[in-house]
Amino acid sequence: MRVYYVHAAASAYAFAVFATLSSIYRIRDVGLGPFELVLVGTVLEATVLLTELPTGVVADTISRRLSVLVGTVLIGLGFMLEGLVPVFASVLAAQMVWGLGASFESGALEAWLSDEIGEARANVAFLRAAQLRQAGLLLGIPFAAWLGSVTLGFPLIFGGAVFLVLAAYLALAMRERSFAPAEAAHRNPVRSMRATLVRAASAARRRPLIGTILIVAVFVGASSETFDRLWEARLLAGPGLPAGVAAPLAFGVLAAVTAVLGIGVAELAHRALRRNDARGGGRRILVAWLAAAMAVQALAVAAFGLAGRLDLAVATYLAARVAGRLHVPLYTAWLNRELEPSTRATAFSSAGVADALGQVLGGPLLGLIAALAGMPAAFVASALLLGPAAALLGRTWSRESPAVG
Repeated sequence: MRVYYVHAAASAYAFAVFATLSSIYRIRDVGLGPFELVLVGTVLEATVLLTELPTGVVADTISRRLSVLVGTVLIGLGFMLEGLVPVFASVLAAQMVWGLGASFESGALEAWLSDEIGEARANVAFLRAAQLRQAGLLLGIPFAAWLGSVTLGFPLIFGGAVFLVLAAYLALAMRERSFAPAEAAHRNPVRSMRATLVRAASAARRRPLIGTILIVAVFVGASSETFDRLWEARLLAGPGLPAGVAAPLAFGVLAAVTAVLGIGVAELAHRALRRNDARGGGRRILVAWLAAAMAVQALAVAAFGLAGRLDLAVATYLAARVAGRLHVPLYTAWLNRELEPSTRATAFSSAGVADALGQVLGGPLLGLIAALAGMPAAFVASALLLGPAAALLGRTWSRESPAVG
């Protein structure tokens, strides 16, 4: 688990350095408007949508370790490209490189961990890693704010460099002892990949709950683009920052508070799930926590979009962000319980495809709403898209027996 935990903390640190001021960089240095900001996210997710499943099959049939290494390098190169060239076309190209890297890494890392330490220990590790990611974010945020006060592009370049250093560490420390290829890929890789896809589709047909999980991912993805891409622009254009407060400092403080709150909430979820597992429970508590996180997120996103005062905007932003970050490890653990080892990476990648599909479908639509009707309307629409997902979670929870493990 040590390598997985190092990856979680280091990648979160690098991402925090990159992402804390990336939207401000795009608004001020590149000169993007609301629709263009959402389009940046759409290009990223479209790349993931086109490449996630093939890269997941590669991880199942060739090597999960290799897939993680390639992905980590590409993410770093994408981050550096965006920071080095403040031009819209370059930003879009960087999203493609980043998206391809994220596709190689997605699913492969979780599947590698489950192979090496077992499903039960991996589910616990997912939540513990979420806390380490929050700690990594907390360390990266102040450095990003300081570095961004010099030049807004510097944090993006530095974050990419950290990913390249992480790739070098993984090449030395990451071992793959328990991986059994789904088929002899070195003999006929095309046939092997096709067979893996067929097995993954068959598993989804046999386990209808997997289909429900993927549909939830589509709606969550469709909802996420507005908040992820426009919250900084909304805060600047709406309530605005106090006079004399620099944007890098303000957004750095917000990100730091979010990370601290995220650590605490993730610890509560971690303890609740461990107690439930000790009593022989499992899926039901996961679904309950997911439903609660989604309800809080929906209400907070809508309130943030409508907030006219800075204190209300900050409070609802924090609630939405913490609930959204808690959703990720819970969703991963929920999906992991339903998977077969031979197609685990492909199934995780399928979940990534579902989320990316939602973002590709919902992002441009919500961006258009923001451009035509204003950002508050886009945030309310984003919150409403979580309704069908919450309904599916409620139905799943009601069907699960409290004794199911």
